Amino acid sequence: MEQPDRPKPNKLPARTRIILGTVIALLLAPILVYVWTFGTSISSNHSRWGEMGSAMSGIYSPILALLALLVVYGQVKSQNRFNEHEIDQRLIEQGRSDIQYYLEQLDRVLQLRDPNGTTIREMLHQHFQPPSKAHLEAQALMQLGQSLNRQYPQPIALWGAIYPILAGLQAANRYPYTHNVTNTLQKIVAMTTFETGVALDNFHHCVTEGRVRLPYQFSPLLSEEP
Repeated sequence: MEQPDRPKPNKLPARTRIILGTVIALLLAPILVYVWTFGTSISSNHSRWGEMGSAMSGIYSPILALLALLVVYGQVKSQNRFNEHEIDQRLIEQGRSDIQYYLEQLDRVLQLRDPNGTTIREMLHQHFQPPSKAHLEAQALMQLGQSLNRQYPQPIALWGAIYPILAGLQAANRYPYTHNVTNTLQKIVAMTTFETGVALDNFHHCVTEGRVRLPYQFSPLLSEEP
C-alpha cells in the first residue's frame, strides 16, 4: 500500500536565503579571520582578552549598525507599501461607491416614460444604435440627440459622470486597479445591459457632437477612438 505523500516543508524564498546567508557570513567573518590569524588557543592573559574585546567591538559595531539601518529601511519600505495599498483601496472603494450611485440613478431615469408611454431606454435603443459611423454622425441623428437631451438631460449627465471615475481607475495599469476596472465594467453591463451602454455611448457622442472625447467602452463605433 502506497504511503501518502508527506507535505513538503515550506522553503524560504531565494532572496531571503541570500540575505540570511550574507548576514551570517558578515557575522562569522571577523571570528574566522581572528582564529585564522591568532589560532584557537585560549589565552590566560587578561590583557589579551581585553585586546580581543576591543578588536571585536571595533569590527562588529559598524556591522551591527549597518544591519540595524537595513532593518529600519525594510520597515519603512514595508510601511510605505502598506500605506500605498490603503490609499489605493480607499480610492477604489470611493470610485465604486460613486459609480454605484450613478448607475442606480441612471436606471431610475431610463425607466421614465414620454407622453406616448415609451421609456427613455426604449428611445435610446431605437434611435442610437446606427449601423455605421457615418449614420451616427448624420446631422439628423445629431439634432435628435440634442433634442432628446433638452427634454431629458439626466441620462447624459449621469453617463458622463461615470467615465471620469473609470478613467481614474484605468490610469494605474496595475493590480488592484485593473481588476476593479473589469469588475466595474461588468457591473455597468449587469445594471444597464450592454445594449443600453452602446446606445448611451452613441447618444453622448451625438449630444456633444464629438467634441467631448470620452474613452467609450461599449459602442463599437466609438471604442477605438483616441
